[in-house]
Amino acid sequence: RHAGWIALEAGLASGADIILLPELAFDIDAIAEICMAREAKQGFTTVCVAEGAKPRGGDTVARAWVEGAPEPERLGGIAAVLAHQLQSRLRCEVRSVALGHVQRGGSPTASDRVLGTHYGVAAAELVREGAWGCMVTWMGGRMARAELASAAGRNRPVPLDAPLLNVARQLDVSFGQA
Repeated sequence: RHAGWIALEAGLASGADIILLPELAFDIDAIAEICMAREAKQGFTTVCVAEGAKPRGGDTVARAWVEGAPEPERLGGIAAVLAHQLQSRLRCEVRSVALGHVQRGGSPTASDRVLGTHYGVAAAELVREGAWGCMVTWMGGRMARAELASAAGRNRPVPLDAPLLNVARQLDVSFGQA
């Protein structure tokens, strides 16, 4: 999944007050204003930041470059940069946390195990058929195969008219814009 979709879903699931996406450049002043207002009322603000999110007129933050790779830029660190910028404007402590460090999951549920079994059986079928260059995907409520080339090397940005964006707006979630 594209980082924007992951952040949008994670932000909504966690009750984030602000969600920053690559598709919508943010305004640090607008974010600071929201945080200050919430700090006065609730004492905290939850911000979910997708890697690739960038300030209006600014650039993405890269943690590394891998020479010779098809996509050499490895995004990472925008949340820490944002936390540093906000800390001087707020009284409360500002922290950045990588979702992958928190979301380690728990014991798998029965449906997790069944879905994993579905994927395993479907992948074994692809191998038996010699369907190299394919992957297993879940589409329309069933397992399907897709060419790796159809998924690799392209982004799937969040369309600005995506229903999930509208849900977030209805819940008064900010996207860091003035």
